Amino acid sequence: MLKPEFGIYQWSVETWTKEPHEAGRLSWGSVYTEEADLTGERCTLTVTAQEDLKDISLFLKFHDAAWSREDYLLVPAAVYDGNRFRIKQVAYPPMFGPADYDLDPPVTSTDIPHFSEEAEESVISLRAGDSAVPGVFWFDRSAGLGRALLYECRSGAQSLGENGVVLRESAEGLEITILDPVVRADGMYRFGEISSSVPCADAPGALDAGQTAALTVEQYQFPCADLARFFKTVVQLMHREAPLAGPRTVVEAKLGGTPTLKGGLRLVEQKYNNYNWHKNPGFYMTGEGQNLYSIWQTGWVGGINAAYALYRGGNPVSRERAKQTMDFMFRVMQAPSGFFYGISDGARIFGDDFHHQDDKAYTMVRKNADGLYFAAQILLLMKQRREIPETLWVQGLRKAADAFVRLFQKYGQLGQFLDVEKEEIRVGGSCAGGLVPAALLLAGAYFDEPVYKETACAIAEYLDQTYVQKGLIGGGPGEILSAPDSESAYAVLESFVALYEETKDTKWLEAAQRAADQYATWVMAYDYPFPEESMFGQAGMCTTGAVWANVQNKHGAPGPCTFSGSALLRLARYTGNALYRRIGEETLRNITQYLSRGNRPLWNYDHSAQLPPGFMCERVSTSDWEGFDKIGGVYETGCWCEATVLLMATDPQNDL
Repeated sequence: MLKPEFGIYQWSVETWTKEPHEAGRLSWGSVYTEEADLTGERCTLTVTAQEDLKDISLFLKFHDAAWSREDYLLVPAAVYDGNRFRIKQVAYPPMFGPADYDLDPPVTSTDIPHFSEEAEESVISLRAGDSAVPGVFWFDRSAGLGRALLYECRSGAQSLGENGVVLRESAEGLEITILDPVVRADGMYRFGEISSSVPCADAPGALDAGQTAALTVEQYQFPCADLARFFKTVVQLMHREAPLAGPRTVVEAKLGGTPTLKGGLRLVEQKYNNYNWHKNPGFYMTGEGQNLYSIWQTGWVGGINAAYALYRGGNPVSRERAKQTMDFMFRVMQAPSGFFYGISDGARIFGDDFHHQDDKAYTMVRKNADGLYFAAQILLLMKQRREIPETLWVQGLRKAADAFVRLFQKYGQLGQFLDVEKEEIRVGGSCAGGLVPAALLLAGAYFDEPVYKETACAIAEYLDQTYVQKGLIGGGPGEILSAPDSESAYAVLESFVALYEETKDTKWLEAAQRAADQYATWVMAYDYPFPEESMFGQAGMCTTGAVWANVQNKHGAPGPCTFSGSALLRLARYTGNALYRRIGEETLRNITQYLSRGNRPLWNYDHSAQLPPGFMCERVSTSDWEGFDKIGGVYETGCWCEATVLLMATDPQNDL
């Protein structure tokens, strides 16, 4: 175990320099984590002020001299492999330009907190609320050893503020400093800024003479032969029943309180029919039509994803409108190649490059994966219900499946952004096509076409070996470049589980567990203590089960974008791993609390607008990435997570 330095820092607020003072006493004890079958050390620093102390932080500093730049550093939902990526200092929304077109680009991100690829020394500073659990985990590859430090979000009634961590890499190794309260003196990340080194806005703490404060950290070390074993232990530690960070609560739906998933389905279905229906031509919009991106997007944030759920579990009006949405996608949005265009306002087609919208051929792979997957689901369900589909839809489904087969045969990968008219990859790499194997399996089942299954297996092998086994799953969203994200992790999990269900080959069960363990690092493992004055604080919102978006957009969300979440539950049945089931159920049970409803409306940040019933915002913000005043608040518009409610509520595999 690593022995820490400890004491208090006295800050000079004007220059954000500090003077360390040995102060307080350190107490030790052992702690056992049943889920991981590990015994660790619990270390508590206690400081009693002999005089008034201002502008201070308690600190526990750990130093690993064996650290190598080749080792893997993880802060769940915030840092993956040290975030040692190619950095583009660009404003939001970032996009790959022609100079970036490459079949094999490095992982690329905006200037998020990261370790440098070039500099010998670099720093990552995070608040506890910047991650899915307050903790730091790293894998010493040469020693085959994993390490973990877990700390409190706030140190109970004795807390001086929100805790946090400063990670410093240098020639001397890795230095991890846990602070109460955190002061990000080297600069902080703020959404929309080109640089992640925004001047510090943190407030140090204070103690009056005679007052006592304490800071507790748990430390574990464990053998792990590879990254898969490392992630499995990380998940066991962060999702244990009694996390150090704080309480975990599963919200139980009850009459007059939080609606059940079925109740959420009816609320959102009514909202979709009142606000999201585009009459001419008829289709379900991804939002309320307030801008181009809230009208039609083929997948990713709604579109055909929501239409499938409403066709499966909606009322007769919703089912008919879902079929009209299907018709719009195949009649208007399918390119001659078989791939789908990305965006439409109902009259014109646009591309997915935010800065060149008229380049309509430029389209996300993720959207095409969703188009194939959910259209196949609708057609298979129509066959089961003995409904006759439009010939155009059946032909279109085959064209879309064939397009993915040709693409993989040509490139040996699926890429991240395509030219859907020339059938060319513009930006390669990434797990953006993580759902494609599952989609091809469905197409293979519909057409009884073996080549789709064969291609699905080959694509899944590529994704597992190239991304999952390296701990870098990303590229699904359309506005984070290729940084790690939760939706790509869930997509590959869904594909691996589907492949096991289809083939019964245990290699896919093993791959699914690798993907599940990485996806689980994005799932909130405790209830964040929201400011009392915030809307979430007043409403008593529980964050356990929220799913973080990605390392750039630093917020939790009500669920995975945009999936039903059943893959974790199915995997739990096949493996007997109860932890997978618990993590999946926490999201399923907690998601409807984020719905605005008549007997418990939600308000926007400045309390100027109320969200109508059935509206849900994607923000579960525990980070100050948009500002301290945005923690625990929402915008007044609806969002893609409403489609996630629909998908969760209508998936028969979600057997709560």
